[in-house]
Amino acid sequence: MLIYFSLTLFALVAALYGNFCVFQKQGLIADVLGHSVFPAVIVSVLLTNSKSYFYMMLFSFIFSFLSFSILNYLKKNILLDKDSIMAIILSGFFGLGTLLMSVLKKNSSNLLSGVSDIFYGNVSAISSGDLRFILFFSLLSLFLYYFLRRYLIFSSFDSSFFRFKFNIFRIVDFLFYFILTFLVTLSINLVGIVLTSGLFIIPCLVSYRFSNNYTQLELLSSFTAVFSCFIGILISSNFNSVPTGPLIVISLGILFFASRLININTVKL
Repeated sequence: MLIYFSLTLFALVAALYGNFCVFQKQGLIADVLGHSVFPAVIVSVLLTNSKSYFYMMLFSFIFSFLSFSILNYLKKNILLDKDSIMAIILSGFFGLGTLLMSVLKKNSSNLLSGVSDIFYGNVSAISSGDLRFILFFSLLSLFLYYFLRRYLIFSSFDSSFFRFKFNIFRIVDFLFYFILTFLVTLSINLVGIVLTSGLFIIPCLVSYRFSNNYTQLELLSSFTAVFSCFIGILISSNFNSVPTGPLIVISLGILFFASRLININTVKL
């Protein structure tokens, strides 16, 4: 029961923060942070000579925060659009991870088993202690969302007004990306590196079509994420050979295409 409660609550929180990634036109940010986790996990295994979840999370957070810092620096100092910069960082970190994987195969092949779970997620590999940690951080993120929501809406829909009206825009941006970085780091055992962005982005794309205001979008995107996560965990926990991530993203994909086929008149936000 703990696994369903912890991970569906996590999916709900991921969808809420993912909405702002979409509206800030940063759909690739979850992929950038997710792919930066790949070399982090390999470095953790190589340095500690173990597959400790704690160290994996620690190094993953450090690498994710590093990739976000590089992204911010390049945006300010290089005349390229966001998507191009994100693509450069994403491919760079993934290339580094692939290189480190070959080092791991050569030096510590006995530790290689189970590392593949980080690509596609595997709920059976998550211990009860890890689930409690995910539950705690999900609740904390939800609590912070209550206070950040108003400012994030201003920041997403009218950033100029937000910067003019509020002096705390830098703090809000920092907290948002700090929480997002941690959420992406926690998501690797659920959906894996390759499919991270699906859990954060697709619920918003599904719900946008049926929403007349932002509150409706929040509710619908949360429900979409929770439903898909529940289906993925249910099937994966009963068939251990089936990875969790693809099941969740396939469920989200089916809902997305179904939403495109339904003909309704919607009022855009």
